[in-house]
Amino acid sequence: MDFILLNNFSEANLIIDSNLTILYFNNEFCESFGYNHKDLINHSISKLIVNKESFNTLNSFIEKDKKIRFEDNIYLSIQLENKSIQGVQLCINKISDDDDFYRLSLTPTEDFDKINQKNKENVDVYYSLISHNEDHIFQLDAHKEIIYINHVAPGLIKEEVIGTSVLNYLPSEESKKVVEEALDSSIQTKKPTQYQVDFDSPNGKIYYNTFVTPIIENDQVVKLNLITRNVTDQYYYQQALVQRNHFTEKLSQNTQHGVYIFNIKKSKNIYSNNRCEEILGFKRNEFRNMANSQFLDLIHKDDKNKIIRHWQRLLESNDTTTSFEVDYRFKTKENKWKWLRSRDSGFEFDKHGNLESILGSFMDITDIINLKKSEKELIQKNQEIEDFVYSASHDIKSPINNVAKLIDFTISNGEPSGRYMEVINKAVQRLNHLVIDVLDFKNSDEIIEFEEVDINSLLGDVRDDLKTETLESKAKISYTTFPKIVANYFGLYRVFQNLMNNAFKFRNKSNELTINIELENKDDFWVFSFTDNGIGIQEDKLDYVFEPFTKLHNQSEYSGSGLGLANCKKIIQQLGGVIKAEGNKTGGTTFSFSISKKLQIIKKGDDKIDTSSSKI
Repeated sequence: MDFILLNNFSEANLIIDSNLTILYFNNEFCESFGYNHKDLINHSISKLIVNKESFNTLNSFIEKDKKIRFEDNIYLSIQLENKSIQGVQLCINKISDDDDFYRLSLTPTEDFDKINQKNKENVDVYYSLISHNEDHIFQLDAHKEIIYINHVAPGLIKEEVIGTSVLNYLPSEESKKVVEEALDSSIQTKKPTQYQVDFDSPNGKIYYNTFVTPIIENDQVVKLNLITRNVTDQYYYQQALVQRNHFTEKLSQNTQHGVYIFNIKKSKNIYSNNRCEEILGFKRNEFRNMANSQFLDLIHKDDKNKIIRHWQRLLESNDTTTSFEVDYRFKTKENKWKWLRSRDSGFEFDKHGNLESILGSFMDITDIINLKKSEKELIQKNQEIEDFVYSASHDIKSPINNVAKLIDFTISNGEPSGRYMEVINKAVQRLNHLVIDVLDFKNSDEIIEFEEVDINSLLGDVRDDLKTETLESKAKISYTTFPKIVANYFGLYRVFQNLMNNAFKFRNKSNELTINIELENKDDFWVFSFTDNGIGIQEDKLDYVFEPFTKLHNQSEYSGSGLGLANCKKIIQQLGGVIKAEGNKTGGTTFSFSISKKLQIIKKGDDKIDTSSSKI
């Protein structure tokens, strides 16, 4: 057998057989005891161990085939090459079961004294650390009885605690059950575990957390090490944290606002509450993973610059106390525009003071915006009513006074006069037309039906009803064949009737009256143009002709209520379009008005009216 590997050992080693014959020793042995190989190889170990008692001790261990460790503290006396005696500590290991070879490790006692002293110092430090540790450190046997404890609770004596069950010192049956289950689990699974119990004290409950580590020998748990730590502060901190998180989550859940945290470096939302999903329609993971550019794409084009300025103000802010507010339109997942009001502030900053995240909230203010819009429209409507009442009372009063005076005059003369009766008739007709116009103006707010309208047929009806006026004015009316469109027949009829009446009334009597009607198919609208070569409208009056009771000419020269074009404007608005007037090269007027293509056929009495794509 090759024993050369022993030269790698730092201890003095030699090999003997069962007859105590020296077969080999390593270089460390030579250096420690001064022998050469030729001095001892194949000699009895008695040449080395001259003390009879030491020889007998060694021989007894060899005969019994017993293993000896340094911890067994077996000492021998050996003779050095210079004939002096050296005490050594012995360690014996049998090399193999097949060969009766034994390896003896010898360490001079002075070296062991140094080692033992160092070990003693280390042990002293170790026990000092354990004894003065605030944690309770136990060691239990397999029966859960205390073998060791570093210190005990007030009122207990350490010597009396040793040898008793750890379960005896628990405050309740419930806590005993918890601890016993944890210890049994560690014994059965051979794995570490932990448990927590609480004790009552005058200042409230004290919470202890214990880590259990099994000590395993021959695949069996023979002991348990326990480290018990007071975790009362951590427990109450954790409870406070749980309660705070619960409060925050409840507050976030029940608020009417969407709440979010936007991380600037990651360029996405790292938190959002349920209200965000309810308002915007995007699920929480969709909203959280929405990049800055994606969010900006959902902002209305007219509000994007406003949002960019808002973000810039946030980035320039260097504190968490300043909040910034902005109103904007956002397209939801259902492709509906909602007005939102956001209030944001800086939330987290890096060590250089640069903003890292933004905490914000937003609310749906669509109803508020619509209410303000309705309020504005209501104020405008009230003003129109006020103007209407004033003008109507004035216009109605004039023909009534004329009729009353002429009737009194006729009665006082004793007989009716044809001239006076003609004046009375005109006054009554004027009053009748005024009442009709007033009713038309009132009814122009009440379009609730949309149908397929044949424009050619409609214009034919208008011309038939105005046949007398057409013949009197010798007007030439021209238009091409028009398609059928969705609109309100009677509303559109009144628009063309009013425009033709105005063309007849305000014609240039020195020229032949011409009227030309055209239709343009333009994007989402049908655009009509109605052109005449009449007396025209002054440029500075073009924006006012659609206001109620607007009259640009003397009543005696051009009769009328001033409501015709106002009626046209209301009707066109309800058809989803706009109307305007402008001069043309003939000196007359061109009226242009549009009708939305998105109107849907709806009959009176239907439950739903789709006005999402129109201005009605």
